[in-house]
Amino acid sequence: VIKHEQEMRQTENAYRQAALDELEGVETELDSIREQSREAQNVLRRATINAPVSGTVVRLFYHTSGGVIESGKSIMEILPANVPLIIEAQVPRTEIDNVKVGQKATVRLVALNARTTPVLNGEVYYVSADSLPDASGPTAKEVYLARVNLPVSELARVPGFVPTPGMPAEILIQTAERTFFSYLSKPIKDSMARAFNER
Repeated sequence: VIKHEQEMRQTENAYRQAALDELEGVETELDSIREQSREAQNVLRRATINAPVSGTVVRLFYHTSGGVIESGKSIMEILPANVPLIIEAQVPRTEIDNVKVGQKATVRLVALNARTTPVLNGEVYYVSADSLPDASGPTAKEVYLARVNLPVSELARVPGFVPTPGMPAEILIQTAERTFFSYLSKPIKDSMARAFNER
């Protein structure tokens, strides 16, 4: 009887050990499969491009299927849908003291027919803290950068309008109101102030 019990215990221990060995093998295989799954998900994540906004692709920089894109490189330019349009304006250094964030601005889209396109209303929401070099003109000069926000409601006033990057626009920023006399007398006042301050 004792011998029989010992054999049963040995058989039971052998089964337990075999089950533990098999479980260890399955766990090792499962870890390997999980690692392969993580690698496959990583490859899939890198192969899928998600834009931060919805909109229309206006410029695509890579056209090859299966090509490699360096980290930090631009892939495309997207024109966001249903968001305010941002227009950049260059402000001469002599006028920057008149331009402030929050001022109203009128925008004329010069690329469209002037007779059928209304003048749109926007607002200055950014003015650069320092002047920047303007490389667009024939002579190098410094300008300040201002950004005007055109709300979606204003864009809706131009049916079928699809903005594109680089589209020209004329912006008139509404500064302080002046009378006709103050407009004529300002240069004289400025020159007199300089004359009396010279040493």
